[in-house]
Amino acid sequence: MKGIYDNIVRESRGARGLFIWTDCDREGEHIGSEIERAARKGNAQIQVKRAKFNNLERAYVLGLYFVDCRHIIHAAQHPVLLDYRQAAAVNARIELDLRIGSAFTRFQTLTLQQRIVKIGEEKLIISYGFLPKKESD
Repeated sequence: MKGIYDNIVRESRGARGLFIWTDCDREGEHIGSEIERAARKGNAQIQVKRAKFNNLERAYVLGLYFVDCRHIIHAAQHPVLLDYRQAAAVNARIELDLRIGSAFTRFQTLTLQQRIVKIGEEKLIISYGFLPKKESD
């Protein structure tokens, strides 16, 4: 991903504008904000807009299927700003997933370790996450 990031930074240096065409959902807004951040690193003055469209609909005319592009053309002609609230919501969800997942992993590890029986002289250690290294390691 660093190569993509570096490419966006490099290409934005000579650009006046950036048009983002990611999916129009929260994750798309989040990705768009990450793209914008990279572009602004290369060019703080770059104008950033995004296309807002719903889907690619197929139309059936005279026995043939084709893609109805009217909403795409409308999105290109009426760009909008990124919705930073939606991007922030994705950031919050990512942070919560990491924190809750980490706490639950530690809880699982401690609970299951108490239930492990010895095999021979060794006690098996089960971990569903990272445990601190022993100083002897």
